[in-house]
Amino acid sequence: MTRPLPIFKTGNSMAHKILGGWSLDGVYTYTSGSDFSIGTGTDYAGVGPGGGTQYWVVNGPLRVTDQYSQGGTAADPKLLPPADHFVRTAEFTPPPAGTINPQRVRDMFYGPGAYYINSALFKDFRINERMKFTFRWEQYDTLNHPNWSGPNTTPTSAAFGKITTKSGQRDQQLALKFTF
Repeated sequence: MTRPLPIFKTGNSMAHKILGGWSLDGVYTYTSGSDFSIGTGTDYAGVGPGGGTQYWVVNGPLRVTDQYSQGGTAADPKLLPPADHFVRTAEFTPPPAGTINPQRVRDMFYGPGAYYINSALFKDFRINERMKFTFRWEQYDTLNHPNWSGPNTTPTSAAFGKITTKSGQRDQQLALKFTF
């Protein structure tokens, strides 16, 4: 959505020509978290090579948190994952040997969502009716907000259930375009 800035809108001084006529543009994007499953390529069912992912059994009630509601409550501190985990890792066990997990656990979890605010500040500097320079200053992830990646979903890993990476860092660029 492009909005002209209301400063120095009228006047003929050099300050009005340089500081006036700027516009601000912005885009807000929000995405929900990607779905994921807990499992490994280990052949617990004994079907042989190419058996695909063997999903682990969820024991107990499902407790998933997001990047803002870490930890539990004073009444029941075990309801939510520990502060350094996205899911309660103790609730997962491999399926018994020779079986496939009967639960519907494929893609039943969702990672943290992400949001971005991108902005641009720009102005046209006219030379005459047909020629102009357009100056743009653009920022991607203007607020420099970290967007957490999904948690580690390999139950045999020491990092299982933890989010160890992020994406999103402010990126800027300047542009000057000549139109004739």
